[in-house]
Amino acid sequence: MKLRNTIIILATLLLSTTVSAQKTDITSSTIEKVGDNVIIHFNLNIEKLPTNSMLTLTPVIWKDNKRDSLAPVKVIGRNKAITMERRGEKVESANLISNLTALSKYKAIIPFEQWMVGATLSLGNTVERCYSKKMFDTMIIDSNILQTTEIKKPVMAKLTIQPTPIFGSDVKAAYLNDFQETINGSGFISFIGNSKDLKSNDTALPIYFKEGSNTVDTSYMNDYRSISKMQDAISLIKSNPIIRVSKIYITGSSSPKGNYTQNKKISHNRIKSLMNYFNQDIAYDEFKVVNIGENWDELYALIKSSNMDYKDEVLEIIDDNPIHIIRKSKLKSLADGAPYKYIVSEFFPMLRKASYTQIFYKISPNDQLDEIDEASKLIKSKDYKKALDKLQKVTPTSYTDNLIGVCYMMTNDTDNAKLHFQKAIDGGNRDAQSNLIQMNL
Repeated sequence: MKLRNTIIILATLLLSTTVSAQKTDITSSTIEKVGDNVIIHFNLNIEKLPTNSMLTLTPVIWKDNKRDSLAPVKVIGRNKAITMERRGEKVESANLISNLTALSKYKAIIPFEQWMVGATLSLGNTVERCYSKKMFDTMIIDSNILQTTEIKKPVMAKLTIQPTPIFGSDVKAAYLNDFQETINGSGFISFIGNSKDLKSNDTALPIYFKEGSNTVDTSYMNDYRSISKMQDAISLIKSNPIIRVSKIYITGSSSPKGNYTQNKKISHNRIKSLMNYFNQDIAYDEFKVVNIGENWDELYALIKSSNMDYKDEVLEIIDDNPIHIIRKSKLKSLADGAPYKYIVSEFFPMLRKASYTQIFYKISPNDQLDEIDEASKLIKSKDYKKALDKLQKVTPTSYTDNLIGVCYMMTNDTDNAKLHFQKAIDGGNRDAQSNLIQMNL
């Protein structure tokens, strides 16, 4: 099968991310002979393509045993694009989809051949996911095309279509989505919004202390790794213009060795020590602390999951004696103190800690982002001058450069449009890549 060299103009596709059966509708198809060429145009409305998929649409002209394929259209979900890039495959930004559904225009020019009179134009489509590929039924776009060979007025060498600007209409939401993608898998960082419900979870980052000590020592046990994760998380939040720390939940504990009152004080001092360690980054009023003191609950869990000798007898002593002094006395007396010595050696070091249990964040008020969102609304209403005035007064970012580029693009100031699109691309804005490709068609 021969794949023709095709001049193709394709507006950016904006697709639904709903995971279900793929659906493609064709509207407004026209096929006509102009000079020595055939001009093909139709509209595509594509819905419900999962973001972990790639859709390939291949228009085909055929008649009897003649068959020529036009340039295919590839539409790639963002998750699929990430997978492809990791494999070293090239992904054109114009092929990436957004999270909306919209009409897309397909235009192509191919050389005319006599056999095309009365031919059929159809559309084959294939959806490829991570490990599977499925071909859907071929769709007939138009049958009995080119019913006449009448020569129409030659078309201009370059077809022009009204560009479709691509930009985020809610910059706050874009920043929040980017942030949540960045922290994906970091269970100790949670969005709390306006809620005041702070809860501990099982993803605590523990900072361990030597016996009797309340000094943070990054060389002790695995403390360096936990502290590095905390610092990275705080820096990430502080670097985001719309995210701020709401509360940081810290628990402090000690082992049951020694005096109960003194142990309570030690665990309190461990919390305070950790707060002081991060005070240059976080204000004291942003911490919520819980002083556990002697951490019998965790000790019980550690013993229960172990294979230590006299495990059942030890658990029974803890269960039946709510008074800590009696517990310790009976544990020390059990089997001449052998189980207690084992517990002190194996489990007590894991109880001497202050746990950075959870970082809660929320959206922070930001006047500049409010201005950018207002500019986005003005662009939607085609008031490009007012939008440009607002955008030129805020701190430049990749988002604002793309929006400024859109304003210039839609008012035919191509030089300034390309300049700002390139700035936005350099800042990592994918929408700007799509816009610049449209301008270069």
